[in-house]
Amino acid sequence: MKLDWRDRRLWASTIILLLIAVPLGFAVYGSSVGAPKPTPTPYPPPTVEGLWRMEGSIVDQDQKPIEGVCLAIGPVGCQPVSPRTDKDGKLYFDLPVANVDYDFHFTKPGYQQVDARVHPIGPGTFAYVMRRG
Repeated sequence: MKLDWRDRRLWASTIILLLIAVPLGFAVYGSSVGAPKPTPTPYPPPTVEGLWRMEGSIVDQDQKPIEGVCLAIGPVGCQPVSPRTDKDGKLYFDLPVANVDYDFHFTKPGYQQVDARVHPIGPGTFAYVMRRG
């Protein structure tokens, strides 16, 4: 069976398409399965002008730090970009300088959620205790 010029073009086009599509697919979708695990918030960099730095810690009822506690501000719940405590139970975030109340919701599976309404008047610190259950 002899291949004519149309068959050769079809094979060449298919090979070129695969050479483009396969690397592009890996670049877009990656080779890992599922979303990456969120990492704790790193040690705070210097604060930016016009923002108030809030720093705090979350411990359990035995005063042991809790890693991976998520802070949701407002009604949206914990998001992949939400601040989380580090291995020492510490967390930081910046708030815009404003005269408003914030609803903080601290969550972690296996612990009771802690809710707090806060009205900052400047940079500040906080400490909360989360109970198991």
